Amino acid sequence: VNLPARLKFTEPRYQTIIGANLTLFANATRDAYVRLIAGSIGEFVGPGSTHTPITLAHATLSPGSTLSIPWNVAHNAMVYALVGAGTPGYRTTGLGF
Repeated sequence: VNLPARLKFTEPRYQTIIGANLTLFANATRDAYVRLIAGSIGEFVGPGSTHTPITLAHATLSPGSTLSIPWNVAHNAMVYALVGAGTPGYRTTGLGF
């Protein structure tokens, strides 16, 4: 993540964030799970600390499931499918996957 000019020479740091420390939540039907690594989604906050406001999450969806995420409209979003396929879409209440 690119830092603002005033933080360009900040000492690099490493954060050990193991699975047990991640914030885990599910959709209402419990067929989609989100592991929140940094930032926030709705009421949930991830354990990672960043200089730049970002949200980093890993979602696992069962085939045919949907996941609606209340996304901060000031942030861009990127979805990357590791296995399978899906269709992202935008709703006025947030991103839906």
